[in-house]
Amino acid sequence: MQAVPMTEDLRDRALALLRARRETSMYLLGNLEQHGPGPTASLNSGMYQCLVDGETVRAVFVLTRRGNLLAQTDHQGDYSDAILEAVRPVPTKISGFLGDWPIVEGLARRLPDFKPTFSSKDCLFYRPLGQEPPAAPPEGAIVRRLTALDFSAWDELIHAFMAVEGIPIQGTLDEREANFKASVERGSHWGASVNGRLLSLASLNTRADGLGQVGGVYTTPPARRMGLSKAVMQGLIHDSAHLHGLTGLTLFTGEENLHAQAMYRSMGFQEIGHFGMIFGG
Repeated sequence: MQAVPMTEDLRDRALALLRARRETSMYLLGNLEQHGPGPTASLNSGMYQCLVDGETVRAVFVLTRRGNLLAQTDHQGDYSDAILEAVRPVPTKISGFLGDWPIVEGLARRLPDFKPTFSSKDCLFYRPLGQEPPAAPPEGAIVRRLTALDFSAWDELIHAFMAVEGIPIQGTLDEREANFKASVERGSHWGASVNGRLLSLASLNTRADGLGQVGGVYTTPPARRMGLSKAVMQGLIHDSAHLHGLTGLTLFTGEENLHAQAMYRSMGFQEIGHFGMIFGG
């Protein structure tokens, strides 16, 4: 078994592995579709590699320029050592692991110098999409897709969201603004405003293969219990089907966040597994 760069002759086999487990492979699929198999100026890009056993692709992984190691395997063995050895020459330091919980937990445990500062085994949900009807927002609220002009308000809310979740902020202010502007051009952010003030957010962190992954669902505490998070999610669901032509959505939330889980279930999401995020250095 050996690790090799993802070449054109391996791409179809690698995609077959990712698509068979697409609910936990969305970052790998989305970044590959958007940036290609090699590093670009984007922090989410990197050199994609495959762990190959004869003609079989056992794992697909990438250490992004952001420092996140994304990996998906066929679950036929523990390939942590081989994956970590393959990314060792990459100059970027590993600062996080994202993906299927058993995989990322195994990788983090096998990296002796890595000290986790955040570790979350989240409930993973899925919802199919169809002819989604538009939903009326709460009285006095405006739900819309965000634009580049919303960056400052969005960044403030995202910082608050990250602080609550204990997730470290990655990237400089300029890098975050560049990423935000690129993503709003793709129609990937929604918000709810009351009296002109942005109070609630939801985003498509990535999308690929007809599937979108929801993230950053947050409402500032004084505006909670007003139905804003649900209204923003309804806007995202409607546009995901009608604007982006997606056939399904995934999202993940903490095992102890029972309120969020109840909201997602009320909107047609069903739990299908666990997604892992581990950050540190």
